[in-house]
Amino acid sequence: MAGVQYRADMTKRTQAELARQFLELHRGPGILVLPNAWDVASARIFEDAGFPAIGTTSAGVANSFGYPDGQKIPRQEMLGVVRRIAGAVEVPVTADVEAGFGSTPEEVADTAREVIAAGAVGMNLEDGVDGKPDLLVGSGTAVAALMGNGDGTFQPLVNYFAYPPGAPPPYGVDAVTVADLDGDGKPDLLTANQGGTNSGDGSLGVLLSNGGGSFQPVVIYDSGGELAFSAAIADVNGDGKLDLVTGNQNFQRGNGSAGVLLGNGDGTFRPVLTFDTGGRFALSVAVADVNGDGKPDLLAANEADNSVAVLINGPTLLSTSTAVTSSINPVQPRQRVDYTATVTTENGGTPTGTVTFRDGNQTLATAPIFGNQAVLRYVHYTQNDLGGHGITAIYSGDANYDPSTSPVFAEYVKWTSRIDLKTSGSPSLIGQPVTFTATPISHGNFVPDGEIVTFFDFKTQLGIASTAGGRATFTTSSLSAKRHTIRATYPGDGERQQSAASLTQVVNKYSTTSSLTSSPNPSAHGQTVTFTVTVTRTGPFTPTGRVKLLDGTTGIGFATLSDGTAILTKSTLATGTHPITALYLGDDASDKSTSSVVNQVVNP
Repeated sequence: MAGVQYRADMTKRTQAELARQFLELHRGPGILVLPNAWDVASARIFEDAGFPAIGTTSAGVANSFGYPDGQKIPRQEMLGVVRRIAGAVEVPVTADVEAGFGSTPEEVADTAREVIAAGAVGMNLEDGVDGKPDLLVGSGTAVAALMGNGDGTFQPLVNYFAYPPGAPPPYGVDAVTVADLDGDGKPDLLTANQGGTNSGDGSLGVLLSNGGGSFQPVVIYDSGGELAFSAAIADVNGDGKLDLVTGNQNFQRGNGSAGVLLGNGDGTFRPVLTFDTGGRFALSVAVADVNGDGKPDLLAANEADNSVAVLINGPTLLSTSTAVTSSINPVQPRQRVDYTATVTTENGGTPTGTVTFRDGNQTLATAPIFGNQAVLRYVHYTQNDLGGHGITAIYSGDANYDPSTSPVFAEYVKWTSRIDLKTSGSPSLIGQPVTFTATPISHGNFVPDGEIVTFFDFKTQLGIASTAGGRATFTTSSLSAKRHTIRATYPGDGERQQSAASLTQVVNKYSTTSSLTSSPNPSAHGQTVTFTVTVTRTGPFTPTGRVKLLDGTTGIGFATLSDGTAILTKSTLATGTHPITALYLGDDASDKSTSSVVNQVVNP
């Protein structure tokens, strides 16, 4: 059986010998190329290919266990892979340990010791830390980063804007704070901004680190006030994830406020929770356990009245879930639609606060909660909004309940449509081609060419046709003789709703005429009489099936047509005159017919 070859290890060198070999490989004379293995199988393949040493890949190892890259895999799982690889090959192994799985030198040193204990002889760190203090300055609408040279001088500044492209710039960056917000071991940036949101409110800007002193584009969060003047970072709800805290000055809304954005642990944050600080301007904030209960409390300095607000950390918030529905979907341009958000709490209680309705990244409105629901009424889309819209409802949370965001609700803005359905003729005759023409119309216009229309005979699909010149046609000659309900359905598209139409198609059989003769006539009692029935067609099909002979109203026998003729003999007719008729019973294509009466005289 083919597969990875496992061999007995009788001559494996010591770790010290492998370390010396790895050192010599670094000294040359050639360039050392390290293939990146993520498990035992890939490491053995590289060894068999002749590589003198093997490195592990942090992304490959993490991804093989279902984790993203960026130090998301637990350290012990990563070390287990290093241990298995080092024990399976006879060449030196060096481990990629990302940022060292620690935020302090001591923690990184612990990781290094465990890597060596796992059998590796080297490791590489992606810490982006050079041990030289750097300088970060809020400069207008950006953060100026100046990397330190270690001698009191700094490299030229690099500006990182505190607002994304297309967003209104803030009036100024008032505070810059540094912390590892996404848990990858790299210091990230947090800015407090005056303005910077579409609503004109203050904002917090999060710039995640790329490592090496560079940062990703800013992600903006509403600060919950008119101007954000300060920022702090702490785990305020005790879930092990860093949260954001800011102080807001409010000119139009009364007292200042403290904004708290709970962290998701991956560098993203939930919508802001606001707390009244009791003073006009909350100029600065700090986080500390001021009452000794082990929970971080919030302090805010109010500039206008020279006061300090102390906000004691309350009980753990209960979880919520939010769902959003619409009153109509799809909706036409200019047609009213209402959105209802329902907030369900962990303990079945009634939450307070607000729900913000968003269409993608655009805020539609914020509405208060009443009885677990918030309703956004009288939303009207225009023809410029045709297509799909991702509606979400974001619950703000309150003093007892956690914030939550609904799954995306797909709302479609489409014009209505209708179908004009016509037949080439009804009634038609069996086997005769019939053409059905469907014309989908939306907003007073034909739909584009290439749109699909499906034709049905009641529930049985007949065929599919594409529109050309606004119309879709389907021709069939296979309809049976009866009344048919023909339907045409149009599924709609990104701008038009689905529609359907139906009509009645009557399919008739071809008429026939039947004639009857008898011989001999008159006949003697007991004599055999031969009755000959001829069924004459009017269509392309030769009549088939059976003929029934009647003596008055009493049946006297059946005969099968052959090439339009049927013969029946009778020798049991009683003496007298018998009014004989022939009834052709018809077939799938030929209709019934009855002959004229033939009076058969039977003498004694």
